[in-house]
Amino acid sequence: MIQFHNTKCPSCHQQAETSMMVTNIPHFKEIVIMTLNCQTCGLRSNEVKPSGRISKLASKITLIVENENDLKREVIKSDSAGIEIPELQLTLMEGGMGGVYTTVEGLLQKMHDSLAQVVGNSLSSACSSADYEALLEKLQRMKDGDASLLPFTLVINDPLSNSCIGPNPQQENIIVIAKQNQQNQQQSL
Repeated sequence: MIQFHNTKCPSCHQQAETSMMVTNIPHFKEIVIMTLNCQTCGLRSNEVKPSGRISKLASKITLIVENENDLKREVIKSDSAGIEIPELQLTLMEGGMGGVYTTVEGLLQKMHDSLAQVVGNSLSSACSSADYEALLEKLQRMKDGDASLLPFTLVINDPLSNSCIGPNPQQENIIVIAKQNQQNQQQSL
């Protein structure tokens, strides 16, 4: 692990500590995990970046979340990946939310928090404030394991194949597909 003690916090601009570690995820690949911890304002963040060469194929990972154990499964969502929850008609485009290493529950919380910041800033005219609040409430209930919203489908689309759901990648429906020219152009490949 490498530690940097003179990093500036993006929130309060005071001195913060940043750590970086390269790790190999079994049945997946090598990744770089970066964390920032600010003692001044309490900000904590983590980010995941892929290591190694760029995949020639894209991937689509589909997990049916049926119970609390599924909510505790580990997720690596790369900064190039998009997320869908078809039951909510919710799609977060590729590249949203950055790269994260968390659980399914943590990913749902990050989605909720990201979407909650949008309220009042840039709601689409096709979506009323009441509909948006209902969406946020359902997302929170899914994260909490509300049995009335289980099962639901979590889909991670990654044009660079740098995302996975653990601990056993063979248990999900993983589709590896050839990249579209549009995806290559979006990723500057």
